[in-house]
Amino acid sequence: MSLREQVQPTDLGPRRLLTELAIGTGWVVLFVTLFYSVGVETGTGSVPRHLFLFQLPELLASALSSGPDSRWANLLQRLDIVGIAAVVLWGAAGWGGLLLRLINVRLSLSTPERLAVLMGVGLSIWSLLTLLHGVIGLLLRPLFLLFLIPAAIDLFRRFSRVKQTRAATKPPVTPKGSQGTKSPGVMWILVPLAGPFVLAMFLGAMLPSVDFDVKEYHLGGPKEYFLQGRVGFLEHNIYTSFPFLTEMLSLSTMVLRGDWFRGALAGKLVLMTFAPITAIGLFGLARRLWSTTAAVIGVVVFLTTPWVYRISTIAYTEGGMSAYLMLTVISFLWWLDCIRSSPQGGETEDSSSGLLLLTGVLAGSAAACKYPGVLSVVIPFGLAVLWVKRNSGLRSLVQVGIIYSVGVLVAFGPWLLKNLFETGNPVYPLVWSVFGGRGLDAAAHAKWQAGHPLPTHLWTQPVALIVDLSHQTWSVLAGSLWQSPLPFALAPMSFLLLRRRRAVMGLLLLFVWLLLTWCWLTHRIDRFWVPMLPIVCLLAGAGGGWLASSFAALRIDFGMSRDGKPTWPRLVSLWLMIALALPLFVSIWFNLFVVTSGLSGYNQYLLDEAIARRECAEPSIRLLDSMQLTDADKVLFVGDAALFEATFPYAYHSVFNQSIFQDLFADDAALPTDSTPSPGTGLIVLNDTTAAELPLRSDVEIQRRLRESGITVICANWNEILRYRHPGSYGYSGFVTPGRFQELVNRGHLSPIPMPQAYVSRPWDSLQDSEQKEILDWGPELRDHTLGRDVFITRQFYRVVLQ
Repeated sequence: MSLREQVQPTDLGPRRLLTELAIGTGWVVLFVTLFYSVGVETGTGSVPRHLFLFQLPELLASALSSGPDSRWANLLQRLDIVGIAAVVLWGAAGWGGLLLRLINVRLSLSTPERLAVLMGVGLSIWSLLTLLHGVIGLLLRPLFLLFLIPAAIDLFRRFSRVKQTRAATKPPVTPKGSQGTKSPGVMWILVPLAGPFVLAMFLGAMLPSVDFDVKEYHLGGPKEYFLQGRVGFLEHNIYTSFPFLTEMLSLSTMVLRGDWFRGALAGKLVLMTFAPITAIGLFGLARRLWSTTAAVIGVVVFLTTPWVYRISTIAYTEGGMSAYLMLTVISFLWWLDCIRSSPQGGETEDSSSGLLLLTGVLAGSAAACKYPGVLSVVIPFGLAVLWVKRNSGLRSLVQVGIIYSVGVLVAFGPWLLKNLFETGNPVYPLVWSVFGGRGLDAAAHAKWQAGHPLPTHLWTQPVALIVDLSHQTWSVLAGSLWQSPLPFALAPMSFLLLRRRRAVMGLLLLFVWLLLTWCWLTHRIDRFWVPMLPIVCLLAGAGGGWLASSFAALRIDFGMSRDGKPTWPRLVSLWLMIALALPLFVSIWFNLFVVTSGLSGYNQYLLDEAIARRECAEPSIRLLDSMQLTDADKVLFVGDAALFEATFPYAYHSVFNQSIFQDLFADDAALPTDSTPSPGTGLIVLNDTTAAELPLRSDVEIQRRLRESGITVICANWNEILRYRHPGSYGYSGFVTPGRFQELVNRGHLSPIPMPQAYVSRPWDSLQDSEQKEILDWGPELRDHTLGRDVFITRQFYRVVLQ
């Protein structure tokens, strides 16, 4: 079927079509113009995007230039990373194929859709296998190599099938003069437009991470599991009790590599593949719903969006959640087609049940990436399943609900069981008021709630709610530095489609659900809305396909005048095409700059790996490495939690966990009489104000606790503590102040370790007024003027003195 026959734009009439093209082109030009006029935060203030456009050639050349330690030959240092990632992906493909056969899913899907679903299911199974072996303490490389058995069997089956097919059939004879089947010309735009972005993702994923959350728990948690040889409750890091589907993939690569650092880089590369998996699924679905042109445009829009690069190179969970949302859409629509195109009963009913179970598994895998997946994927698709079967009777309704729920629990249930067994709360640390939870009490829960607030104050104010919704919607459309103008410039055109319009409306409804739940039921971290990008890009592909086919139709219908010259409508359509193409290609060029310039993360793609590792390490770790610590040393970090690169023994806690410093030095006798220890830890968590009033323990007790802890060095990161204490942030224990450290020095328990001020200070005038006020109220000792200028002391180091 030709492109024109698929979309049928000329059913509207050529003149009306030209009018709609003009309106559509006008919208694209207007939105792109507004997009580039918006100021975005770059770390040095708000800068309108259009200012970057005039500097693109120079900035892009600078970003891609190689320094003295950067060379293509350094990529040879990454070969083991690529090899380990390839092993995991191969093993996941085998498990994906095995599960699809077990649940009797006869995938007559297009090849791209089948490949995407198979890989997504396989990676989910691989993650669960890692969890299982981690919980029972069998994180052993030989066992993980056994995970490859299904992949080896699948490879053997495919090889045998190909040999049998070749032996039984002869190659087809091509008639003389026939050119065979050719790929549509539009396919050729994929490589030059999307190829550089995929290459940047591939290279960027193999670099160390510089992001706090990644170092604290996305990679920091798997590192601790690897070092202790099992997956278990980490009472000092509340974040590691989240669902950890993507983090288990990183743990598996650590085990296979036998090294937590290089294994983590291999894990990042595996996580990067969620972007191409999403793109492959998007391509297959868009081609099945609309056209190859729509599929190619949708993939280009998706892969060239800087947000996709960012979540693919930083080991965030949103890449996995985006993929599973896309795959759930594919599985759900195929189930829908299956039950609508065949009578009830028989083999087809078995296939539809398998597809529904698969839909549940994929939705549950989204929730296994992070808790918001329940809200974004599990609930909407569960409701959609019930809505589809609403007229089929109660028995059928219950049956599909059970099948879908079983699929969800297969993928998500193990994480609920793990938390229930370890903490008594299946969704720990959420819903503490209902389930409770190990290591938490009312004060700790209140602190968690304050750090992750829902906009509940808006729920009873309709006017404020609408104003806020418009503001948040615009922030999604154009407010982020890593957003692209293309998704929302092209998506509105999809409503002009005449073919599969019901699919467009369903995708729009899903987008609205994702937007509203992000606005009203989360604490609005910007990357939390990123999983809606594949849905918008799917609509953008449909809209872009409509534009392309409409221009093609106009060239045919208006044709030439009798004297062989183009008619005026055809000239108008030509100018509209130019007006449309220019902002689209400029946007892709701009996105490539954002991706490779360092604005989207660490971008030293060809740097020597040893230098990259040193550059990406936290300043506190680099300073401690320069001290040449001995094997007998153990460092307590106060404030610091992003400690992935540390190679020496250390202790730390996240901002929501009990302060180890407070536990060591605060006097228990002075605790409020109504305080009770938290279940599981025996620790008493106080609110920050109460903790500030606690005195120090006796000298004898302090010395005893220091000996038992084995801590020999203490690093206080006042810069991080200031960030936590800033109004509107999480807060921090009021017991931890510079004055406490000075009191411990005066009493002979700690000895300051001098550090060059250039490495442990910030100019005082670089702080905000509110930060300066907070320091003067809480830690005036941190304002220093010894070198003739005011500075803020960001870090202090102390040696423990045992008496």
